[in-house]
Amino acid sequence: MDAEEPPPVLHHIKRVTQRELSYILQRHLGQPQTHYGDGYYNLLDGSDVRRFLRKSLSRELNRISEHADSADFSWVVLGRQREWYLRAHSGKARTAGAAFGVAWGDIRSDPNQTSPCYHTCNFFVDINENLCLVEPRDGRIHPLYDNSTVTMVTL
Repeated sequence: MDAEEPPPVLHHIKRVTQRELSYILQRHLGQPQTHYGDGYYNLLDGSDVRRFLRKSLSRELNRISEHADSADFSWVVLGRQREWYLRAHSGKARTAGAAFGVAWGDIRSDPNQTSPCYHTCNFFVDINENLCLVEPRDGRIHPLYDNSTVTMVTL
């Protein structure tokens, strides 16, 4: 992101407590090991996340693409998302973290896939409490398919 760009605007957010987010994640993921960094979280509008992915990732990911695996990409995407989220709060007190993080496990990108796919990706919880996975290499968003198992998440 260029320094002269105006801060991003978050169109819709829904604030929840860590406990409420925990229940949402349990509903989608079961009981993965979960690491929280905040007491409150903002659930994000999917259109805001898509705009962030389009604008923020292409330059960064192209630079590291030859030397990184999905875990490396996921941490880069999380860092860029944090930067974007903080810029959106520029000049205002940040009172909640973003419900955007990193997930690990047997995460399949196809509902018909039968062989395990141990993978790291990003995820977010949207304002309708849906869990959305983000492929860190290309920013593609897809649901968590029933044939996947997430074992750990960090927000």
